[in-house]
Amino acid sequence: MGDTNTVLDFVNVWFDATPDAIAVATAHTAMTYAELARISDAVAAFLEAEGIGPGSVVPIEAPRSGDFVAGLLGIVKAGAAYCPIDHAYPEGRKTYIVEQTGSPLLLTALPAQPAGASARARRVASIASLRRDAAPRPPSRRPQPRDPIYVIFTSGTTGVPKGVVVEHRSVAALIAWHNARFGVDRTSRSTQIAALGFDAAHWEIWSPLCAGAALHLVDDDARRDVNALVALYERERITHAFVPTVMARDVVNASVRSPSAMKYLFTGGEKLNPIDTDHIRYRLIDYYGPTEATVWATFHPVPSASLGRAPSIGTPVADTRIWMLDARLHEPARGDVGEIFISGPCLARGYLNDPRQTAEKFLAHPFLPGERIYRTGDLGRWLPDGSVQFLGRVDDQVKIRGHLVELSEVEIAIARQPGVRKVSVAATEPVDGEAREIVAFVMRKWVMEKIADEAGARGLPLMTFRLAYATYYGETGLSADYQWWGRLVRTCIALGAIPDLHELREGLTTVDYMTRAIAHIFRNPSALGKKFNLTHSGERNVSLKGFFGRLERYFGFAFELLPFREWFDLWKSDSGTPLYPVLSLFRDRMRDDACLVELYQHTYLWRHDNASAFLAGSGIRLPEFDEPELRRYLEHSIGIASA
Repeated sequence: MGDTNTVLDFVNVWFDATPDAIAVATAHTAMTYAELARISDAVAAFLEAEGIGPGSVVPIEAPRSGDFVAGLLGIVKAGAAYCPIDHAYPEGRKTYIVEQTGSPLLLTALPAQPAGASARARRVASIASLRRDAAPRPPSRRPQPRDPIYVIFTSGTTGVPKGVVVEHRSVAALIAWHNARFGVDRTSRSTQIAALGFDAAHWEIWSPLCAGAALHLVDDDARRDVNALVALYERERITHAFVPTVMARDVVNASVRSPSAMKYLFTGGEKLNPIDTDHIRYRLIDYYGPTEATVWATFHPVPSASLGRAPSIGTPVADTRIWMLDARLHEPARGDVGEIFISGPCLARGYLNDPRQTAEKFLAHPFLPGERIYRTGDLGRWLPDGSVQFLGRVDDQVKIRGHLVELSEVEIAIARQPGVRKVSVAATEPVDGEAREIVAFVMRKWVMEKIADEAGARGLPLMTFRLAYATYYGETGLSADYQWWGRLVRTCIALGAIPDLHELREGLTTVDYMTRAIAHIFRNPSALGKKFNLTHSGERNVSLKGFFGRLERYFGFAFELLPFREWFDLWKSDSGTPLYPVLSLFRDRMRDDACLVELYQHTYLWRHDNASAFLAGSGIRLPEFDEPELRRYLEHSIGIASA
């Protein structure tokens, strides 16, 4: 079906069949299919008049809104491909993306022209003005199945965003399969929650629109608050919804009595740890897939953790094929570990303006002449039931005392232990002839529960998760907790940025690993490669803004620098007790013992009665940690918060 259809073919059906049905809704607005058709026609007519059509890539910057959806559709109607730019992106990333598209035009769905937009593109066009002024007319061009529909920029291992070019046929095939498999039809009500720069957001958008269903755009408050999100599911009678992996457990646990209309809750983006699903009435579906394979490559109906089954990412979607291959592109014995490769019509065309990386990742198929196969860099193996088990990244294989160890298997074993909420495992590099060691960084459930209980007892609304001096703009506000935690842990250990483990044996049980790691990178920027340079000004003073700008490009997430005054007020304590740890953020020059940012320590920021307070839960090393000491530290932190 995907090879002969485009997404537009599916959506056009509902413009004629159900013009008065709700197409896109927010908390305060609703747009019918007829209105969506009219506004998108106006956008398409404007783009055609500007000479934009097949072969063009149009960047669109917007918040989550009906105009944003209409803008996407208008670009598609003009025969061009769209490139979404999340309004929360740093200016440097926005500029880079616009430059890579080569577009003279930036389309915006913001109420006012975004700051810096004129510097990113020669012309900025507002969808709001187009819907008022343009005379809508049916577009004269129609996209073809092999035309690109979008370009999504991902943060690769090099730290430089890569534009993945995806064709209509690939998206159409996924949507047709997904809607048929999970019963998405004109009576369905779906949500959109993923960050707009992620490919999952566009699967969320096109799935209901291709079925004539209603798409509900989740506002930021509900994206940050699981209870508010579940209440939205019930209030809007949502039948199909997606949440990032980091939210899945909390949404399931909050769904004891609602939502009553929910049929399927989808999740994906990270490895899903076992979840108890015995109490929910809907099905939980775990999706896996890289952007290069058009959002999702496999799906897995998640069994309850109580069944004790081996973790799995399931079986292929649609016409996708999964392969396990070794370094020589040979198939290992069934059940042995191999690298996951993907083939089929789901594969993206390649990387925008980057034929070298395209050739490195999209290979000639070793078994099917004339076809391509995509190298994921993920490890996996076939389970006896024919499903795939995900085992982490290729570079997660390490040798410990002569034995090849899969770090992901260590993570799975620890994740099964009572009380473990999140775990990330890494291996140290050998020093002075000593053997490598495996280090497990663990977020304990009781840490989260204690903080939540304390918040409830004091009537404090948990507004957002923050990392001290830095905020991660992830798929949701909740993702700051540990969305990129594992990647940071492994990267910093690989750089030798973690303190000598002997320090732990000398009493530094609750040492802030990631603070040390980022401080190490700050003082030794060459650790991230020759291209990673800090911005210097004055007498060797380092610009924190420049530093974080380069960090975010390397690690693939964004930091927000908070005003010094705000944090100074936050750190003051009426009790006179210094908050732990005391960060040296106000010094003009970083000293060897300075801590730059609490990145591994998870900090929760509350505002209540015009007062600021914070609680912190610290990660710990297993197996030799001092739990009473950590518990005393947490209780001390809570005491400070109430001062």
